[in-house]
Parts: sequence; structure tokens; C-alpha cells
Amino acid sequence: IYISDSTMVETIADSTLQKSGHYYSPRQKAWSYEDMDFEGLQHTAATYNRKKWFPEWAPAEIEIYEVKEKVASAKVKAIWGFDYMLLSKKNGQWIIDKVLWQSYTADEQQEYFRKLKGIWELNNTSQKE
Repeated sequence: IYISDSTMVETIADSTLQKSGHYYSPRQKAWSYEDMDFEGLQHTAATYNRKKWFPEWAPAEIEIYEVKEKVASAKVKAIWGFDYMLLSKKNGQWIIDKVLWQSYTADEQQEYFRKLKGIWELNNTSQKE
């Protein structure tokens, strides 16, 4: 999703992928719950960062909780929030089966947008000079 390459989704998931999670909308001041399937993840990967708006400090951290013979669990911290993943080993390859995610809280989102706004303003000022 960071590099806007939907073809990579095929290497980490298959058509049985289940992704769902909670998104906090600062405008509505409310949480919503959303489901996403394999095609939805492909679309998100292709479009979410196509304008390259992610700052270089955007979090991209992976924490592996446990790995067994055929299953594993991990947490991914990203610019949109946290993904908790369950993986399965199929035909010798690790595939993401399920993802439960949550966006950052209202306070965390405000902090990110403050940082982004400051970077955009700095970039626009230096480009004008």
C-alpha cells in the first residue's frame, strides 16, 4: 500500500482473504466498522498512496508474535493504524488469511495531520523560494 503496487497483494494473500476493522472519523467524531475482501485490498494497494502523500517518517513496523508450523500472527503499524494479521502456510508460502485493523484514535490522528501539515507547508515554502 505504501508503494501503490497492487500486484504485490497476490504474493501475500489470496481470494479467501478477510480484512475488517474499525475506523475513527474525526469529522463525524465516531467509529465505523468496515469489511474488505481480496479485491478491495488490491484496489486500496493500487490507489491509497498513488499521489505519494505518505511522509518518509510514516510508520512501517512489523512485530511478529508467534510462528508455528502452519500458522503465524503479527502486528503491522502503518500510517492508517494497526493491522493484526493471522497468516497460514499454504504450498510452502506464508499467506495472509485474516486481518483485523483499527485506525489511530482521534488524538493520534490529529498529531499525524499536524506533522503532515507542517511538512507540506515547509515543502511549499521552499518550492516558492
